[in-house]
Amino acid sequence: MAKAHAKRAAAGVTDRAILILERPVAGELFTHWDRPLSALPTGHPVLREFATKAAHAGLDRDEIDAWCEAVSVYVLPWGAAAEETRAAVVQRFGLLPGAAEPIVLALRDEVASQADANAEASLGEAAGLTRTSIERIAQEVVETIDRESLEEALSSGACEPVDFDRPLLPTGFYEGIDVQPGHIAAGLPAPRQALTGQVVTAIDREESILIVGPSGVGKSTVMWTAAYVTRHVLWYRIRRLRDGDIAALVRLARALKPSTRSPVGFVVDGIGIGSAEAWDAIQRELAPIPGVLLLGSVRSEDLLPLRSRARCTQIAVTLDEDVAKEIHTGLTASGATTTPHWREAYEAADGLTLEFTHLLTKGRRLSDVLSEQVDRRVVEGRQTELDILARISVAHRWGTDLPVRALQRQLGIEDVELRAALSRLVHEHLVHERLGHLSGLHQLRSGRLADAVHAVPPPVLDETVVAVIRMLTDEQLQPFVAGVLTECPDLDAVVLDQIVVEVGQRHGTAAVTGVLQALRLVDFTRCATDWKQILDRHQVALAHRRTLLQLALLDGDPLLDLQPEIAAATAEIRAYLPLSSPLRDTLVERLGTAQLAQLLAQCTEPTETQRVLAVLTGTDLDLTNWAPTLADSQFGRLLTGSSIESLGTFSQRREPCRWIWRTACWNSWAERRLF
Repeated sequence: MAKAHAKRAAAGVTDRAILILERPVAGELFTHWDRPLSALPTGHPVLREFATKAAHAGLDRDEIDAWCEAVSVYVLPWGAAAEETRAAVVQRFGLLPGAAEPIVLALRDEVASQADANAEASLGEAAGLTRTSIERIAQEVVETIDRESLEEALSSGACEPVDFDRPLLPTGFYEGIDVQPGHIAAGLPAPRQALTGQVVTAIDREESILIVGPSGVGKSTVMWTAAYVTRHVLWYRIRRLRDGDIAALVRLARALKPSTRSPVGFVVDGIGIGSAEAWDAIQRELAPIPGVLLLGSVRSEDLLPLRSRARCTQIAVTLDEDVAKEIHTGLTASGATTTPHWREAYEAADGLTLEFTHLLTKGRRLSDVLSEQVDRRVVEGRQTELDILARISVAHRWGTDLPVRALQRQLGIEDVELRAALSRLVHEHLVHERLGHLSGLHQLRSGRLADAVHAVPPPVLDETVVAVIRMLTDEQLQPFVAGVLTECPDLDAVVLDQIVVEVGQRHGTAAVTGVLQALRLVDFTRCATDWKQILDRHQVALAHRRTLLQLALLDGDPLLDLQPEIAAATAEIRAYLPLSSPLRDTLVERLGTAQLAQLLAQCTEPTETQRVLAVLTGTDLDLTNWAPTLADSQFGRLLTGSSIESLGTFSQRREPCRWIWRTACWNSWAERRLF
């Protein structure tokens, strides 16, 4: 400020200097534009701090008083500035708030350009914006706005602007809930500066970012903190990431007219197995657009299905001793813990930040607290609440939520009873409701709660799993089935039985395609786990494991003169070959050729057909005997009406599904097109 003030004095400028800040000073908002510091009450903390620093810089009392008379402080959070600008634009041009956003970004971009130009310019040569230039910039953008694209993704609920200006109350925060932007604004999470810095650096490089780690390790805290400190980015939160939403999200990104100076970012908190393909698709579409950022968090166990992971910067979140010290220091400073040292809680937390924080703030393990809440309901006979907890905790543990009305119908209870039960569960931070859907507060917490509810039957876990499957949408089946069978292999038979029932009752291809893909993922995960156990048992060094697996997957005789442990492990892994998918193949066999032919007959789009063929890769399925069924179907008409390029895409599946090329020749016209 001293340099700026000297410039102003040299140029003969006598107007009051105003220091504009984005954040409150010592918790205080300064909202009077032209009130000098000298107008503050005597002894005000800001005056005391200013006087101390000024004296340290060599200013005498008269100079300090002159500064206080000449300078004002004004606090204008970016969110408030953007909101006021947006409101002015809406009023001036008659736009909806969502359609005003590109104008706000264009004005911010121009202000930033002027600020850059003024960095080295003299005060007399300083650039600025007039009312006329502001009107011109806004009018030029208005003429190019695609209002429909701007409003589509927002009105459908697929995404929403991130709100960093409204702090959330700390109620229940340290009991184990998902961190939200409002928690960051309230300063509740302990800082994790090193990890946050890595994410911010990647944001500055405009990279697609994946924050990776197990459930409960603190991924959301790191992700939202990084977004909070990069508020020059216009952040949107993707609430629903499905294939059907991708086009609208991409249109929104383009319609906002992002630039490197005024970037737009999209955040996905929790990329589950069911949204892996959608993340890959949106990363592929958004990455080439300058000024568009993509930031997501994903559990370590859900990383495998992401094909785009190699194109993303991956930042691993862990709880190590340095982070534990940092969190303990932050919690102590905020008064959230009185525990004198972090070591005991750290050793008991099993590497989970949520558990560590809970031990420090509550003095007990999360599972003990949840078991006590469940036991109290058992003793008091609150069966409806137990039934609700069982279903919601199991659903959320494995990546899904439940519609309120579907849960009510299954339990057969009236509105009054359901409302009373949910009110108590929400009050005790056991259940969360949003837009008519119920879930737990954190995936790890839901897992602990599910264990507590099912510790002493009834209910029995397999019965609850079946009950949840009956309430899930087609899109929810994939993440839920994959999650259940990955953690609980003893439920294979129960889940497969219910899947056969569900497929017979549902229309379209989404349900069976998602389930078959889930079973393939489970089979692959189990195979990888077995391979790791073989490598561990033979004590194969980490540096040799990748090469060993490549050797094991090669055809031909094994190489000679291998180290004994490598030769033994290679031979044992080769016993698994050829690779197969037993769970998927079991379901295919149980569904039968006739039902799968009917499934293909429902395909109406090339992409839908490709998904069905993809999940059948590697089966011995032969549908040639069902050519009449398929020929007189949407699939048959799609095939005969497709271009050579589209059929070439289908042909990538021809080796495992030999019948595709034979069914392509149902009529002579298709035969002429292909051959």
